[in-house]
Amino acid sequence: MGPFTSSGTLIDYAIIEYAGQGAGPALTIDESVLDNSVTITNTTIRYCDGIPVVNGTPGSLFADFSGNTVENNQGKFSMTVGARVVGSIKTSNAFESAISIPGGDIESDTVWSAQSTHLVINGIVLVAGPTTVAKLTIQSPNTLQFAKGTYLFI
Repeated sequence: MGPFTSSGTLIDYAIIEYAGQGAGPALTIDESVLDNSVTITNTTIRYCDGIPVVNGTPGSLFADFSGNTVENNQGKFSMTVGARVVGSIKTSNAFESAISIPGGDIESDTVWSAQSTHLVINGIVLVAGPTTVAKLTIQSPNTLQFAKGTYLFI
């Protein structure tokens, strides 16, 4: 398990190297962290053992995730984030490998900005809340790749 972040965390112009243990992530944003309270900007994450960044499902939205480079890591994906969290990842990042989405609910209007890699859907993504109507906008040129048995339910 990698180090956990807490509310109000700011990582800016950092280089994170060789983090994680075995298949564990280099950086884990804990599910209890409040929305819009973690900022990771202008940071390079490389040479890590597992998936570099994991934001728990349903996960907390990033206050800002932009200008980052995620490269040369051993994990299959650059990040694993819940469906709702993808909307808080800005377009100015450079990802060497795909972003994994283990599923989740999108209960309010959300935009999946164009990313430098494809998005792999590894669980069911529901666009609607129990009592709300939600809209998901997927910007071009995003590519969605679905694992067997998964789908987008609108």
